[in-house]
Amino acid sequence: VLIGVGCIANVGDILLLVSAGKIAESVMYPVVSGATIVFSAVAALLIFKEKMKTREIIAVIGAALATVLFIF
Repeated sequence: VLIGVGCIANVGDILLLVSAGKIAESVMYPVVSGATIVFSAVAALLIFKEKMKTREIIAVIGAALATVLFIF
Protein backbone atom coordinates (compact mmCIF):
# COMPACT_ATOMS: atom_id res chain seq x y z
CA VAL A 1 0.00 0.00 0.00
CA LEU A 2 2.79 2.43 0.87
CA ILE A 3 4.52 1.83 -2.44
CA GLY A 4 1.30 2.63 -4.31
CA VAL A 5 0.82 5.88 -2.39
CA GLY A 6 4.38 6.92 -3.17
CA CYS A 7 3.97 6.16 -6.85
CA ILE A 8 0.77 8.18 -7.10
CA ALA A 9 2.38 11.12 -5.28
CA ASN A 10 5.32 10.99 -7.68
CA VAL A 11 3.00 11.05 -10.68
CA GLY A 12 1.43 14.24 -9.31
CA ASP A 13 4.88 15.77 -8.87
CA ILE A 14 5.89 14.83 -12.41
CA LEU A 15 2.69 16.38 -13.77
CA LEU A 16 3.49 19.59 -11.88
CA LEU A 17 7.02 19.73 -13.24
CA VAL A 18 6.00 19.06 -16.82
CA SER A 19 3.20 21.61 -16.82
CA ALA A 20 4.95 24.31 -14.75
CA GLY A 21 6.27 26.34 -17.65
CA LYS A 22 3.55 25.56 -20.14
CA ILE A 23 0.23 26.56 -18.60
CA ALA A 24 -0.98 29.12 -16.07
CA GLU A 25 -0.80 28.20 -12.40
CA SER A 26 -4.53 28.83 -11.95
CA VAL A 27 -5.16 26.03 -14.43
CA MET A 28 -2.21 23.80 -13.55
CA TYR A 29 -2.95 23.06 -9.89
CA PRO A 30 -6.61 22.01 -10.31
CA VAL A 31 -5.74 19.86 -13.31
CA VAL A 32 -2.87 18.13 -11.53
CA SER A 33 -4.99 17.56 -8.41
CA GLY A 34 -7.88 16.15 -10.41
CA ALA A 35 -5.59 14.06 -12.59
CA THR A 36 -3.93 12.58 -9.51
CA ILE A 37 -7.31 11.53 -8.11
CA VAL A 38 -8.40 9.98 -11.40
CA PHE A 39 -5.02 8.33 -12.01
CA SER A 40 -4.97 6.79 -8.53
CA ALA A 41 -8.46 5.35 -9.08
CA VAL A 42 -7.46 3.90 -12.46
CA ALA A 43 -4.22 2.52 -11.01
CA ALA A 44 -6.18 0.87 -8.18
CA LEU A 45 -8.43 -0.77 -10.76
CA LEU A 46 -5.72 -1.92 -13.15
CA ILE A 47 -2.70 -2.61 -10.96
CA PHE A 48 -4.21 -3.67 -7.66
CA LYS A 49 -7.42 -5.17 -9.11
CA GLU A 50 -9.58 -3.27 -6.62
CA LYS A 51 -13.30 -3.15 -7.16
CA MET A 52 -14.99 0.23 -6.98
CA LYS A 53 -18.45 0.69 -5.58
CA THR A 54 -20.97 2.81 -7.46
CA ARG A 55 -20.53 5.60 -4.92
CA GLU A 56 -16.76 5.62 -5.48
CA ILE A 57 -17.15 5.72 -9.26
CA ILE A 58 -19.51 8.67 -8.92
CA ALA A 59 -17.00 10.39 -6.62
CA VAL A 60 -14.16 9.99 -9.14
CA ILE A 61 -16.34 11.26 -11.98
CA GLY A 62 -17.43 14.15 -9.76
CA ALA A 63 -13.81 15.02 -8.99
CA ALA A 64 -12.97 15.04 -12.69
CA LEU A 65 -15.99 17.21 -13.52
CA ALA A 66 -15.24 19.57 -10.64
CA THR A 67 -11.71 20.00 -11.95
CA VAL A 68 -13.00 20.89 -15.41
CA LEU A 69 -15.56 23.32 -13.98
CA PHE A 70 -12.95 24.90 -11.69
CA ILE A 71 -10.79 25.77 -14.70
CA PHE A 72 -13.58 27.71 -16.36
